[in-house]
Amino acid sequence: MTSDRSAPTSRSLNARPPGPSRAPRVLVAIDSSPDGQLALELAAILAAQWPETRAPVRPSVESSIESSVESSAKEAVELCGVFVEDDALRGAAALPFVHEIALHSARTRPFTLGDLEPRLEAIASQLRESLAAAARTAALRWSFMVRRGRAARVSWELARDADLVIVGGHSLSPSVAPVSLGGRSGRPSEPQPLLVVHDGSPASTRLLDNAARLARRRQTRIELFLAKPDDTASTDPMVAETLPQLQQRVVSELAALHVAGVVHPTPLRTAAGLLAMARIWRPQLILVTASSGLLDADSLERFVLEHHGPIALWV
Repeated sequence: MTSDRSAPTSRSLNARPPGPSRAPRVLVAIDSSPDGQLALELAAILAAQWPETRAPVRPSVESSIESSVESSAKEAVELCGVFVEDDALRGAAALPFVHEIALHSARTRPFTLGDLEPRLEAIASQLRESLAAAARTAALRWSFMVRRGRAARVSWELARDADLVIVGGHSLSPSVAPVSLGGRSGRPSEPQPLLVVHDGSPASTRLLDNAARLARRRQTRIELFLAKPDDTASTDPMVAETLPQLQQRVVSELAALHVAGVVHPTPLRTAAGLLAMARIWRPQLILVTASSGLLDADSLERFVLEHHGPIALWV
């Protein structure tokens, strides 16, 4: 497997490079943790239910990505998986005094980069097969890449070439565990809700529509929060809309989708507020638009470290 492990350079999330039109892309950061596998499962569902193609497909020119295109695959969307080799883990393995403890014998032995590399390769290979299986099941085009850095920050940088980005848990463990799409162990019998953030933009309306379809498939409900940034100087009618007007409109949008859910009246203004609601509701997935202004590269990285569960960013 050929993969480029260099971290992408920092750019604005909305500064997509000019070029030919491309097919929609759902990018998911995955690892072998339960949250990482849940992120892959949900990403495949969201990709499979993607709206009709909005642009013609262009061939990929990224030699660092290993791709497979099934003859029956949907040309409307690409499911792209990325495995991020964590810099902190690699840094720890480079230290001369680091040891590992055997699980069964409790014996210790030195642990080096030479020990870590083949384990990371094994995890990447396993995740690639897991991604391919999920894509085949959903009849999707797919691609896979390996990067170095931090999962959230790398995902944020790659988001400039994606339409939806999903970041799951990012385990630091180099152990190779069986990969399964069966969900997390210990999950309560009642399905956890989807937490959706609506900022009044057209992108939020599309996001809510996709969230409603996902909620019906997962047989769960939606906890819907409003994001109302302070921007009184804007002439955008969606931003100029008052909070009561936005709430009334979103209640109508949710009712029209015929899915169980509640619109919470208190608006979210910061990533900390979003994290607080995530801790209360413990959703199986958080869905938020980039236009909400709640997240940037730094806050997304902190969010992923402090929240146990995947988050989807609609770009």
